[in-house]
Amino acid sequence: MFKIEEVIKLLSVMFLVAIVTPVNGGGLGSLLKTGESIIGENTVGLNSDLLNSLTSQLGVTESQAAGGTGALLAMASQNLSDKDSSLLNSIIPAELSSPLTSQMLNQITDIAGVQQAFSALGLDVSMVQQFVPIIIQYLTANGGSSLADSLTKIWS
Repeated sequence: MFKIEEVIKLLSVMFLVAIVTPVNGGGLGSLLKTGESIIGENTVGLNSDLLNSLTSQLGVTESQAAGGTGALLAMASQNLSDKDSSLLNSIIPAELSSPLTSQMLNQITDIAGVQQAFSALGLDVSMVQQFVPIIIQYLTANGGSSLADSLTKIWS
């Protein structure tokens, strides 16, 4: 039996993925699989320092923090060099890079895509610029200081 919090997370993720996934991009089965993997048994990672920072500092839910971060990371992956993208992928928690980001990766290439994802999560688009310094601070503290300038430019 699902807890109400898990149902809310699933619905949020399903809504986000439905917005950013092409109509013929896997159908409802793929969408449900993505949502289940995010709220399934491997939710331990959802309590990462990064998500805790976002939820406590910005007053967003865990699913909003994960989805917003995923959107920003998807955009970054499209715009960073291979070397920087590899470093980014080695630092961020697995639940933020996959499968949510992999579903969005081809769809979010610019800030407009990130803003659309934030809206789908129930976040005001102005929250994008509130997420950025927190994510950069997390990356810098975890060996990604060389990414700070590139990400600041990409996400501004």
